[in-house]
Amino acid sequence: MRVFWILVLGACNQVYGLEPTVLSLGDAHAPFRCPEDDSPPQFSPQLKQVLVRPCYGYTVSTRDLAAAWCDDGIESTVETGPVDGDLTPISLPLTAAGAYAHQNPALAPEGDLLLARQVRGIDDYVDSAYRLVDGAWQWESDVLNPPGYGDFFGVPSAAPDRRLLVTRQYPGVLSELAESGGVWTEIATRPIAELGARAPVQLSPDGLRAIFIDQQRVMYARRETKADPFTNAELVPTAPRIIGAFMTADCGRLYFSELGSIWYAEQL
Repeated sequence: MRVFWILVLGACNQVYGLEPTVLSLGDAHAPFRCPEDDSPPQFSPQLKQVLVRPCYGYTVSTRDLAAAWCDDGIESTVETGPVDGDLTPISLPLTAAGAYAHQNPALAPEGDLLLARQVRGIDDYVDSAYRLVDGAWQWESDVLNPPGYGDFFGVPSAAPDRRLLVTRQYPGVLSELAESGGVWTEIATRPIAELGARAPVQLSPDGLRAIFIDQQRVMYARRETKADPFTNAELVPTAPRIIGAFMTADCGRLYFSELGSIWYAEQL
């Protein structure tokens, strides 16, 4: 299996914009730091394979918990597990009338809050927040009920003063929500064109850094305070060309899903 993936990746380097790939299956964590200025972090062309499964939207918390949405072609499930370890399905309550499945999980930095989309039909869903209580996930509140067509939420920042960015393709704005006591309130909207984000925007735990995907390119933005908007996103030039990504709190790893597996690139 390892040889197979090396061959596949070697054939796909041009697609993902990578240097020749050297594949390894896990190293010890290194002490990483985010850039102190506005420049984007730099990542190695060496990719590391975490899990050989068709799972998407992989996010990790600072409590050694990861979450993803996995689809084997027969059934799709929201799953969690240790960072870089195996994932297993979890039970999330379906509280929205007519909902039959969950998609698009986004794990908060603390690891005890999970956002997920309750699917009721084509373009019919409710975005909800779930809290981990005594080992079980419980519905806490609805974040967007219902979200608009073309609305996408990303990974929220940490509490207190938790923030969440929602990309609203129609009417073309980026909404910032604040959470307090399980209640999510829209506090600001900006034109999408200011940041250029038309996909989910992932926030860092402090809410001051953001990444998103634009035409398979990883884009990075930074702001001085939460009162400031995100503007002038920059390309992460050393990142692979991918369709979705999550960056860890220390900017040390860039996780993504491609070729039926979960991978990460490590900071240079």
